[in-house]
Amino acid sequence: HLNESPINKNVAVNNLLYSHINNK
Repeated sequence: HLNESPINKNVAVNNLLYSHINNK
């Protein structure tokens, strides 16, 4: 699943950005 790794990394980054936005 080579395509799965980049997607999972993107999801993790998006979750961090989303959390930051929600904290404000």
